[in-house]
Amino acid sequence: MKKFLILFLITLPLFSQQEEEKKEYEIKEKYKGVIEERKRVWKLFYNPIDAAYDPLVKKGYIYDERFGKGIIKPPLPSLASEELRKAWLQSIVRGEIGFFNPFFGREVKEWTLRILDSNNRVFRIYSGEGRPPRVIKWNGRNEKNDVIDVSLDYFYTFQVRDAAGNEVKTVPKKIKLSGILYEEGVRWIVSVDGNEIFEKDRDKIKSQSLLEEAKSIIKEKARAKVKVMVYGKDPELTKKRYERIMRWVNENLKLPKGKVLYLEGFFKETGFETSRIDFEIL
Repeated sequence: MKKFLILFLITLPLFSQQEEEKKEYEIKEKYKGVIEERKRVWKLFYNPIDAAYDPLVKKGYIYDERFGKGIIKPPLPSLASEELRKAWLQSIVRGEIGFFNPFFGREVKEWTLRILDSNNRVFRIYSGEGRPPRVIKWNGRNEKNDVIDVSLDYFYTFQVRDAAGNEVKTVPKKIKLSGILYEEGVRWIVSVDGNEIFEKDRDKIKSQSLLEEAKSIIKEKARAKVKVMVYGKDPELTKKRYERIMRWVNENLKLPKGKVLYLEGFFKETGFETSRIDFEIL
């Protein structure tokens, strides 16, 4: 027994020494030839974009910045938050204003989507019982068919109640448009925010991008007549802005040869804070 132990203790360092002498060498050379074998590429078995609502994909609407990462954590773990695609991030919005995509962790007994105006009054309301629809589309109108004022701020909030009577309400978030194109009978209306066109409290044009986009729409859709309406609270400033816009349209609206449009305009004083320019196209 003692001999075996002595032999083991003596030979152990020998094995360790032999292992230390083993080394690995990296050989680098250029390979001249064609590698036929293709690398494996891992792909999802579905495209996440395909799951989105089809019109959103075609029109390129943008997800809310909180989508998928910043969902509000309400007091009840059974209720999640709403998410929203912002169609109003375009310059002049065509078609629907917004697409709301509510989803919740568990069943909901009642739900309400409120859209508020700049005075915190309800402009449009959607509500129902049970699970809300997958997509709630909003065209920018209220129940009276009035269209939003693009020069003012609007807000939306979502409220839900579960079977036990617990309620969760999201913090109001702002909706702000630069412009909108909508149909009113046989007329097309292009409505743009005057605050983005004129310098504050002045009639000097600071940006022409919205006017240029409105001009393109007018050239595309106008057949006989264009009416320009300028709205504002200050009558003197509104009149000056109206005169400036009419000069701009006369100087910049170039029509194809043989096409004639009747151009007229008005300015209107309002009793509230607004700065809007409407082009009514016939």
